[in-house]
Amino acid sequence: MSVGVGFYGREIDFTMGGVTLAGVVSKSLSISNSPVDTSDDSSNGLAEYLAKPARKETTIGLSLKVKNLNLIKSALDNASQLYASVLTFPDGTTTNSTMTGDVFMGNVSLSGEHEDLVTMDVELTYSGAIVFVSAT
Repeated sequence: MSVGVGFYGREIDFTMGGVTLAGVVSKSLSISNSPVDTSDDSSNGLAEYLAKPARKETTIGLSLKVKNLNLIKSALDNASQLYASVLTFPDGTTTNSTMTGDVFMGNVSLSGEHEDLVTMDVELTYSGAIVFVSAT
């Protein structure tokens, strides 16, 4: 019998501005590549696209149980909303995979409660190059 390879979501570590955020309940990662339409009369009504995307957009969504109001304070007070980030996936035997880059904190919202604790949702969008280093 073979055992499936994988890891728990809670084992994915995310740091922003050098700090692991308190109260994270779930994380999501979305990578979007926008195509460039090259269709013309000779494509017989079929869509054709340039192989290279026009725009790459990568976002991280976080849901947290509020332990402090540091993110609210940062969203209100900081002139810059760009933060260095590291997303670490526990998929290696010697080293883990990492994804590093600057993220822009676009949306922060208090959204309700879970088991009587206030919850918060945060949307972060990468700005500039992302460096992905595969696990070994």
